[in-house]
Amino acid sequence: MRRPILAATLFLALATPLSARAQNPFLGTWVVIATAPGPWFTANPAGPSPASPALRHARVEIQPNRLAAPPPLGCAKPRYAVFPVPPEGLFEGGLYNPSHGLTNPGALAAGLGFPPGDAPTLETSCTEIRFHLAGPDRMLFAMDNVIYTLGRAASR
Repeated sequence: MRRPILAATLFLALATPLSARAQNPFLGTWVVIATAPGPWFTANPAGPSPASPALRHARVEIQPNRLAAPPPLGCAKPRYAVFPVPPEGLFEGGLYNPSHGLTNPGALAAGLGFPPGDAPTLETSCTEIRFHLAGPDRMLFAMDNVIYTLGRAASR
């Protein structure tokens, strides 16, 4: 019962243009503050997986009707979906792969800064990338075996 309520609350918050970020946790400007290879990659590397130079310090601005970011993240008129994701589902299930020794997705998620439980997740129509909220000012996504950590940009 808790998951549908959380998903509905986050969806309504994202669909309604509100200025208070406490009422809409994804809206605002974010900056990539760190990159690291995903644990699924380091458990079974198939060659280098460097962070995209275009995304290393990128700004991602999530607005109700626009997602301003370097390719492939941004687009005009995105359609958002928000839903809770358990640790084993983060990064397309990359934290759970027993054949590569990844058997404790909760511990791996905690090591990445996620609190216990499901992570509110934003999916856009711009790309298949999902943004996972790890706190009010911290969000992560993965692309090409690299985890990008974003911090909320200071208000101007």
